[in-house]
Amino acid sequence: MVRAYDYCRRRGLNKKGGIAAVPLGRRARGRPRERWLYNEDLELGKDGGYSGAYQFFSPTIVIKDPELLKQVTVKDFDHFTDHRSIIPEDADPLMGKNLFALKGQKWRDMRAILSPSFTSSKMRVMFALMAECAENFVQHFLKKDEEVVTVEFKDIFTRYTNDVIATTAFGIKVDSLGQPNNEFYLMGKEATNFGFWKTLKFLGFALLPKLYELLKVSLFGSKGKIPTELTDLDITAQALIFFFAGFETVSTNMSFAAYELAANPDIQDKLRKEINATLEECGGQLTYEGLLKMKYLDMVISEALRKWPNAVAIDRVCTKPYTINPVTPEEKPLYLEKGSLLLLPIFAIHRDPENYPNPDRFDPERFSDENKGNINPYTYCPFGLGPRNFLT
Repeated sequence: MVRAYDYCRRRGLNKKGGIAAVPLGRRARGRPRERWLYNEDLELGKDGGYSGAYQFFSPTIVIKDPELLKQVTVKDFDHFTDHRSIIPEDADPLMGKNLFALKGQKWRDMRAILSPSFTSSKMRVMFALMAECAENFVQHFLKKDEEVVTVEFKDIFTRYTNDVIATTAFGIKVDSLGQPNNEFYLMGKEATNFGFWKTLKFLGFALLPKLYELLKVSLFGSKGKIPTELTDLDITAQALIFFFAGFETVSTNMSFAAYELAANPDIQDKLRKEINATLEECGGQLTYEGLLKMKYLDMVISEALRKWPNAVAIDRVCTKPYTINPVTPEEKPLYLEKGSLLLLPIFAIHRDPENYPNPDRFDPERFSDENKGNINPYTYCPFGLGPRNFLT
């Protein structure tokens, strides 16, 4: 703790009376943690675009100035190519070998392998499979023949995303609404459920990495001997991270979007009109081309991701010595050694009134053709920024 404070003090980062503590022990879904990154970081970054903080015992540079974000994530990306390692690769290969955790050349090689999976032609094929899942989803509720259907958004959207992942990524057809206890869904829930013991293990990796390495603790249980060949293990690790990304975050995004549409009936009506008009043009069956033409749907989704981004914050690790030049006359150059940790507070950036007037209001018009040109691209980052962004 003293070392972390001294790190920031020597660099003139202990503004506003000290270092802010990131309450990482809170549940990721809880608003308290997001509120810290929203309120506290708005103040921390005001003077010069960066400030000091710590995560447990790790001194951290918080960056929210758009120009600095551009430098770190794009212009000088070769100095900040990696994410922080919470779980070492040799301690838990499934978590340590996935695309998000890989470093340096290993990350570049794996991204080059995975990127072709998201070309337009591949997405067109996936669209047909996703549309089939969507039709099954709608028919499930139409069969109920009830005037009012009460649902829990997160549950039904998690089941939908589970079916989409099963068919597009694994070639398996499941119906998680019609068959709520199917094995694929239950295994997905188990893999993504961070209960008490799994959360405790994760915190242990962050706080006591050397001890956990010595004890050979793994976040996920291993059945049998882990093969020494990389290929099968690498594939499994990527499959797991894709499942995490689709199963949990997409269903959460859908829940927030549905809530905002329910809370804003005027926006809901406008979107419904666009959907009905598109379906009529497509002869009652939505096509890939028809989906791409739905501008208002794109605006609604973009605004939902602005107000409720996938990640509260993302990080970067300095891989080569770097200097952040002063922005104001009062500042001094900030020298970063190899291994320095940077935090990019997405939630705070998206809710900063300097970036988005009246930021707590759900307003898809921010992303209209007339208005989206006013948005600095480095203040909208629901999928991260630069080459190390999420595959989309």
